[in-house]
Amino acid sequence: ICGYRLDCFGIINMPSLRQFKNSVSPTFKDSTGVLSMEYVAKGGDPESNPDYLYSFAKGNGVTTVGYFLPYVVIEDFGSDIEVPPAAYVATSFMRKFNQSLSSITPWTVVAGVNNGRVLGIKDIEQIFAPLDLEFLNQAQMNPITFKRNRGFIIENDNTAQVLVKSSLSEIHVRDVLIELEREMTTMLLDFQWKVNSPETRSAIKLAADVICEKYVAQNGLFNYFNKIDEENNPIEQIDAGIGVLDTYVEPIKAMGIIVNNITILRTGAIQAGGFIIS
Repeated sequence: ICGYRLDCFGIINMPSLRQFKNSVSPTFKDSTGVLSMEYVAKGGDPESNPDYLYSFAKGNGVTTVGYFLPYVVIEDFGSDIEVPPAAYVATSFMRKFNQSLSSITPWTVVAGVNNGRVLGIKDIEQIFAPLDLEFLNQAQMNPITFKRNRGFIIENDNTAQVLVKSSLSEIHVRDVLIELEREMTTMLLDFQWKVNSPETRSAIKLAADVICEKYVAQNGLFNYFNKIDEENNPIEQIDAGIGVLDTYVEPIKAMGIIVNNITILRTGAIQAGGFIIS
């Protein structure tokens, strides 16, 4: 559905860690019998000659869905139970549509300690180690993890596009395109069945530029270019009753990884303006 429409986003549950651990072919356990996030990321232990490897679904929808793990623990009438995370992840995503803060937009990244908090849960199946998170991120998976003094958060912003790495490998870029395409479609409906003339095309370009400029101002796009002229609307196309607006965009990127380099200098080096490492 998501791949066919391309104007919605799907939040998909991965199997529980218990299911991964109990799987025989493929197996996800290391030589000591412990569940390995490296094997989860790889789809199984390739050395065990499995019947198949675990993988995401393929097709047009890979950039319109994200896969989340592990199962979360909630209280149900006094008992703790493990449930799939999608409903709680979806609640985290919906917060950006329900807030009135100007800094929160439909393409705000739902990850990290500020906008990626997962509320309403007591625990998760497993607290991932830093190396576990690295393996899962490389596989375009979205783990929920625990940050001390911050709570449970979504760690990554990955779509299910695993074969290539591009802007569409990030959920917030798909969010930008969903909102942009909706606004562009609404705008273009006002021009349907108008004459394909230079004046009409100029009006369409102006309206498209106004829309895109708003996305630049709200940190959705870094830059854009709209083209609708005689070059991409040749006579043959005009005679066929078709008008074409080509929109080129440069989406804004977020800092998923921040590196802090700390260098020790000798006393007085900064004041002297010479960065001499001691």
